[in-house]
Amino acid sequence: MKKLFILVSVVMAITVAVILAGPENVTVGTNSVILLPRRGEYQYSSIATGVTYVVGQYVEYNGRDYLITSGGSWTNTAPTHISGSASYDGVTLRYVNPGDRKYAIITTDCSTNIYCSIGDKDAEVNKGIRLNADGSSLVIGVEDKINDEVRGIAATAGNNVTVTDR
Repeated sequence: MKKLFILVSVVMAITVAVILAGPENVTVGTNSVILLPRRGEYQYSSIATGVTYVVGQYVEYNGRDYLITSGGSWTNTAPTHISGSASYDGVTLRYVNPGDRKYAIITTDCSTNIYCSIGDKDAEVNKGIRLNADGSSLVIGVEDKINDEVRGIAATAGNNVTVTDR
């Protein structure tokens, strides 16, 4: 009975962790966007008041790493979120999980094919990893040791993908 209780407790803890840090929806269009931010040990510059940030930059605040997904001029508002994305004074920051990637899943939720690239190179339509429309997935496991960015692009605008990054 004690083993069953421990097993149920572990399953519940994992379920709560997944719900709290749930998947994120990312819109993919005709310009290459970052679906998965890079992971691992990197040194990013600290967020500074009065600095203008652009989409794709990485910044750090209080030991937490973020990817800029909507740029602008930073004021003195301190970011507090530790999952997903949040906007502060017009600048949107996407939290970057610390350490190496354990797994990631990118699933199409649209009627258009999505094309992906791995690394710093922009994704291109009809090149790279193709995710077919309506539910195709790219799964990255711990054994793949991929901490690089994964970028996506589509032939049309306004396509949603669901991204889980642990």
